[in-house]
Amino acid sequence: IDSREEKELVPQGSLAEVLGAWAGWSADGKGIYYMEGRGKPGFNDLWRLDIKSLKKECLIRNARGAAMTKPSPSPDGKSIACHRGSVLMMAGVDGQNERVLCERCDPTVRDMVWSPDGSQLLLVPTYQAQDPRLRLLTVATGQTRALARNDTNNITSIVWPAWSSGPFLAEYVVSRSRIQSSQIWHLNLQKDEQIQVTQDPEIYLRIFGAGADG
Repeated sequence: IDSREEKELVPQGSLAEVLGAWAGWSADGKGIYYMEGRGKPGFNDLWRLDIKSLKKECLIRNARGAAMTKPSPSPDGKSIACHRGSVLMMAGVDGQNERVLCERCDPTVRDMVWSPDGSQLLLVPTYQAQDPRLRLLTVATGQTRALARNDTNNITSIVWPAWSSGPFLAEYVVSRSRIQSSQIWHLNLQKDEQIQVTQDPEIYLRIFGAGADG
């Protein structure tokens, strides 16, 4: 950012048939995970690109579509969670040692985010879901717990800082097919309640990160 130098990591046009777009940093900041298509809509593979050498490696085949639940690397950089059909899987960052986390977890949830200690995953459903509640999955057991019902549940962004009692959500309200308002909320998992953080007329759609000290 300071130098403002740009470096092309993957040649333009070389990523085939990816529905949507997704890329994310590795925990050590030395690599980027990204999706590449497999020739069928919704069937993508997960790749890792080394920033320095530009060497790329396919880690997980058929890691679902980028427009659905995105693969999510754990905070400690040791694991990746991803959907394969209706099954939520977890594998090492090398794509090996896959195991099932949840056999019947809806693959059309919008997002999932790790707790800072890597012990839980928060599953965020789409607004069309029959059950719009957020679900908290315990990684060690694969058990899920539904949180209090949220009537709007149009969550577009989520971050979970280590110092917080739960994640922060950007969430909007739709009326007559238009976004009427969008604010940032804090989800206190200890009390299972949402607290509105912002009160501004602006529309908040994306949270990129959170400060380290709260």
